[in-house]
Amino acid sequence: MLKIAQIKVKKAISLLRIMWLRAAGASIGRNVLIFGAPRIYNAHNLIIGDNVFLNDNFWCNAKGGVKIEKNVIIGPSVIIHSSNHNYSDPNRPIKLQGHTDKPVHIREDVWIGAGVTVLPGVSICSRVVLAAGAVVVASIDTPGVYGGVPAKILKKI
Repeated sequence: MLKIAQIKVKKAISLLRIMWLRAAGASIGRNVLIFGAPRIYNAHNLIIGDNVFLNDNFWCNAKGGVKIEKNVIIGPSVIIHSSNHNYSDPNRPIKLQGHTDKPVHIREDVWIGAGVTVLPGVSICSRVVLAAGAVVVASIDTPGVYGGVPAKILKKI
């Protein structure tokens, strides 16, 4: 009975987090669960589809736009960037050179493992598993299991 009560509390807290994100301008689908306190910047540029699960310590900068389609599982400590610092001018400090924003698109039926980092401009096709700790620096257009730094295909699904 205690376990059922704990699940109900987690779902209630998740609902509060969803309400907070919607109030900040995010588009959140149905049956979304958010565990742990996420860090989401520029929520007004975030779209999350139906049946998405965000685990503990989710960090997202949606400045350039982040779209997560339905039935996506996001493990703990995942980072999604859609903006990056410019650094090409050697005569100016990096922090004063501004940012380049590029959207991130995660299509449906993707599992993002613990500690994965997804960088700006990346699109991930459906039926992809990203192994724990992977760093995704380029778009993925073939279903499969990807891992490593940078992420490469380990096997096809």
